[in-house]
Amino acid sequence: MSNNEKTTPQNNNKKAASTRNQSPVKVIRVGAIAASIWKRQTTTGFEYLDFSVSRSWKLKNGEREGYSQNFFEGNEEALFEVINLASRYIREQQVEDQESQFNENVVVDEPERAAA
Repeated sequence: MSNNEKTTPQNNNKKAASTRNQSPVKVIRVGAIAASIWKRQTTTGFEYLDFSVSRSWKLKNGEREGYSQNFFEGNEEALFEVINLASRYIREQQVEDQESQFNENVVVDEPERAAA
């Protein structure tokens, strides 16, 4: 963080607000369990992906529904699967990004330009 960039409650609120308005880049769902994959950026500009896990629920009478970050023992298999799939997706994206950056940095020797 530079000297000009100080952490204040107002800066934290702006960051929190921008995160709240952001949509996940991908949602992976297994039954009632979902992993939302987010694109984040550090204060230094480094971009990365991470994920959050939630469980959807609905009352039997259908009046209310929502999401929870709390789970039951019966969610174990779905949790394992959704975490595995989210981690795999992030790894695949990192490989694609590395390959893309490599291809951007490759210099092709063009004989016509070299002779000019």
